[in-house]
Order: sequence, then C-alpha cells, then structure tokens
Amino acid sequence: MELRAASSGFSLFDMCYNVTQKMDVKVRIVVMHLDSGASVPLLVENYLIPMDTKGTFYFAFVGTESGASIIDNI
Repeated sequence: MELRAASSGFSLFDMCYNVTQKMDVKVRIVVMHLDSGASVPLLVENYLIPMDTKGTFYFAFVGTESGASIIDNI
C-alpha cells in the first residue's frame, strides 16, 4: 500500500506523507554507515516525525547544497 504525499506546510520538509486510515504502515530501516566502519540503525521515530494529529508525517532528511550535514536528536 502506497503512502499518499501530503502538503508539508513547512517549506524545509518536502517529503510529507498522510497515513490516515492506514492500519499498518511499514517503512524501511535507515542505517548510517560511518567512515570508521560502524553502522548506526535509526529508529523510525527519529526520521519519520508527526507533523500534526491528523496523520501527517514528514521524512526528516533535508539535502543541502553546501555539503554540510547535521545529525541531531529529538
């Protein structure tokens, strides 16, 4: 079952999804692979963030043009 794209309402996050009326939503595990060889699996709660109480979630990864990366925790 495919997720429906939703309007983000916040220009930074352009990948938002509406999961209303879904009984079971499965997403892939995201794993960061570090130069040291370590792998860090991320919990879905750390990258699929609720935007409202209506079932809209945003994918919390944003590309940059500068090559800079910020890893944060919520």
